[in-house]
Amino acid sequence: MNKLLDFISNTKRTGIFIAVLAGIIYANTIPNKWAVDDVVVIHKNQLVQRGISGIPDIFTHDFMYGSSGNNTNAVSGGRWRPLTPMIYAVFSEIFARPNVNILTGKIQKDKKGNLLNDLSERTTFPNLMHILNIILYALLCFILYKFLILIFEFQKERYLLAFLAALIFTVHPLHTEAVANVKGSDEILSLLFSLLSATYFFKAFTRESSKKILEIFIGSGFLFLGFLAKENSIMFIAIIPLTIWFFSNLKLSKIVLIFGILLIPFAVYLGLRINATGNLNLKTAQNMDLMNNPFLIMNENAEFKTLLENSDVKVLQNPSLESIQKMPYENELATNIYTYGKYLKLLILPTPLTYDYYPRQIELKSFSDIGVLFGLFAIFGLIIFAILGFRKKRIYSYGILFYFITFSIVSNLFFPIGTNMGERFMFMPSLGIIIAFSSLIVFLKDKFGIKIILVAVFILSSFFIGITFKRNFDWRDNFTLFSHDIKISKNSAKVKSDYGEIVLEKVINKLVLAKEEQRELTSDEKFENIELLKSSLPYYKEALDIYPMYGLVWFNLARTNKMLGDEESFTANERLQYLKTAEAAYKITDTYKPLQYLNDLNTFKSLSYSSLGKIYGQDFNNLDEALKYLLLAEKTDAKNSYADFLLGTAYNMKEDQQKSFFYTEKAYKNDPKNRDYVENYALIVQKFVFAGKLPLSKLNESEKLFLKVVKINKMMSDDDPKKKELSKRTLNFLIENYRAQNKQQEMAKTISELQKLQ
Repeated sequence: MNKLLDFISNTKRTGIFIAVLAGIIYANTIPNKWAVDDVVVIHKNQLVQRGISGIPDIFTHDFMYGSSGNNTNAVSGGRWRPLTPMIYAVFSEIFARPNVNILTGKIQKDKKGNLLNDLSERTTFPNLMHILNIILYALLCFILYKFLILIFEFQKERYLLAFLAALIFTVHPLHTEAVANVKGSDEILSLLFSLLSATYFFKAFTRESSKKILEIFIGSGFLFLGFLAKENSIMFIAIIPLTIWFFSNLKLSKIVLIFGILLIPFAVYLGLRINATGNLNLKTAQNMDLMNNPFLIMNENAEFKTLLENSDVKVLQNPSLESIQKMPYENELATNIYTYGKYLKLLILPTPLTYDYYPRQIELKSFSDIGVLFGLFAIFGLIIFAILGFRKKRIYSYGILFYFITFSIVSNLFFPIGTNMGERFMFMPSLGIIIAFSSLIVFLKDKFGIKIILVAVFILSSFFIGITFKRNFDWRDNFTLFSHDIKISKNSAKVKSDYGEIVLEKVINKLVLAKEEQRELTSDEKFENIELLKSSLPYYKEALDIYPMYGLVWFNLARTNKMLGDEESFTANERLQYLKTAEAAYKITDTYKPLQYLNDLNTFKSLSYSSLGKIYGQDFNNLDEALKYLLLAEKTDAKNSYADFLLGTAYNMKEDQQKSFFYTEKAYKNDPKNRDYVENYALIVQKFVFAGKLPLSKLNESEKLFLKVVKINKMMSDDDPKKKELSKRTLNFLIENYRAQNKQQEMAKTISELQKLQ
């Protein structure tokens, strides 16, 4: 035991131990990929993808500009946090390679012609960024320990107190979201630079030094960097003077002076922020979207009808500004107090953990709720303890005040932050409670003895490490995280929406991969895709029960049903039901347009109409209904080549050859690399020549197109079951062409090639 105490008293070794422990705990995040906000902040952020050329735009635009463009209101609150995107951009420049489209071989560029790097999950870039996050967290834990050693200099149990607080902070499971999620580096750097700033200011004003001005300047610089990382550092304008007052004998006038000095980097930050974003916007404007303002409720007089006759999905009737309204303030306050109690509970018993606390994971509360009363009791208890220990400068009082001050900016008390709560919001405030708790442990040492105390701390730390290590695996990627947390956040509309979206992404990625490999999906892959798509349908329904105006859910419900409607393993009637559901859902989406897909909405709707047109013509032999939907598809998106292709086929069946030729040619010209479009156009040109509607010279054009299709057929995978039949069909068309042109030699060669396929 004495050896352990000797080890703790060696600040150099203890600091290294804390840093190494932080690295070990989170080492299993290195294989992880992107999750949650990593996608918009890094993976699909074009400013980061550009590398160092994107840095000027990073510093002159909103945090979300690189992924959302000017639609930065797609998420709640104004954000100007250029530091971490700048770091990501530098790493992108050094370690990433240009993003090359596998199908076309072209390097991807943004609208301005800037080259974009590949930061996708198929590269090692996500793993590299996880290593960076671990290093930053380990550095933070080391700096935290050094900071605590500094401010506890005159405390009786200085070394034990600093060790306990740093240890518990390092292993606490609530920090997994900040460390396992790469985007959480803004939380890490915000606290890291804030603590460095506090360290330099503490040294400058509590010790005699000839470098005081330099220390103040460096401390101000670090705080400014904290501001650039995340707005939470603003609270250190109060924390730094509080810390110096608690752990020194400095006069109040000096404390006020320190506060004034700290306002200088803050003023510079505000100026740059306003210049970049056009406004101060530190808080969320009054937002009437439940996913950006959890303190809204549906009007109790709202009326609903089912989406379709046999559907269990309900549609809000006559939606208006009165359909959703602010909840009474007493319920808002009670709900907030409930979350305060839940935060404290998670600090003590951090399980179960989830990334999502969106409505209605935290249900509307009243002051008769036992959870609210617990929160109220806990808050007042902490306030009383803080007041009682304030004049005597007790460490627990400092810790509690640290907690309340840093928590205030994310408390929803002064302005809504877009959600009820989030585990990442505890990253900075948790330090205050941990300091207070550590002081309690040291106090109990004299009563129970150092041995029992250290054993208890060892058990607690081991418990926390186990939870943290296990939780890290959940953050492997979005699908893993959402599949796990949807079982925890059972009442959240957002996690249900997120799950549906990641299922669509997973299914689409499989289709793209198969296309890149020039093969059809296997029967097992098709079955897995169908089961995944079907698994999301109940969650969409539950999400819409919570928030019937959720545009993104309506959109993805439509997309999912459309994809199921295209699956030929279902009966024609089942497929039609899925496609009619998609059509109805897209109509609702017109009312609640999701900002994320605003520019793509008509493209998706048009594809859905195309599928309806196809099934009516192919499976129900109803050409009139087929043409109605196909023409609607073309009208909705003039670039829908598939609709043009189907229209060409439908008009051919209607024996309207002029319209058939028009749409077949249009499909080919819009997508001249598509095998079916090329073959159909070649065939109709040949057909028109035979009918005397085009000159014989056009047969040469048709021949070239058929030869192009033959080449495409040969490039198809040998495992593709369609390859042989498609090849035979094209060769037969080509033989007809050669016969009409009297090219006997070419015809004989093609017949020989056809015979080999028999």
